[in-house]
Amino acid sequence: WLPKPELVKIGKRSCQSYFVQFADGSMEWNNVPDELDDLLNEPDKLVDILALGEDDEYYVKFDDGSEDWSLPVALSNLLNGRNGTRRGNQGIAGVSNISLGFDGNYAVKFTDGGIKSWSDMPGYSEKFDKVLGKVGVKYVELGARNNFVIIG
Repeated sequence: WLPKPELVKIGKRSCQSYFVQFADGSMEWNNVPDELDDLLNEPDKLVDILALGEDDEYYVKFDDGSEDWSLPVALSNLLNGRNGTRRGNQGIAGVSNISLGFDGNYAVKFTDGGIKSWSDMPGYSEKFDKVLGKVGVKYVELGARNNFVIIG
């Protein structure tokens, strides 16, 4: 019997790409980028936030606050902050959730409540703007085949 799963992510690089972290701190994963695999094998680190994109794209934040990523340039620049000011600057909001889609699509929620998103999926922008304008966007998950979930 396995302990209760606490963090589950399905990857987009293949139908066998996944990550699971259990309540006891144990983890299982398959078909993740090599760089991420090395990070996950480091002892005494629990994953706080994880996103698995296509190919070698990922974002990970550990429970000690350290983070690492391999992302498209535009998203990497966003995470680095304007002109690289976010790293090491405690005054700039961190990542509280991130979703990676196909073809550079992304949604990032920050610890200050702000959200940045880009997607060329049909209907996405209209639905995102509608939820944002009515109640605010709390969570976004980008999937395959133009599927997405926007929770307000």
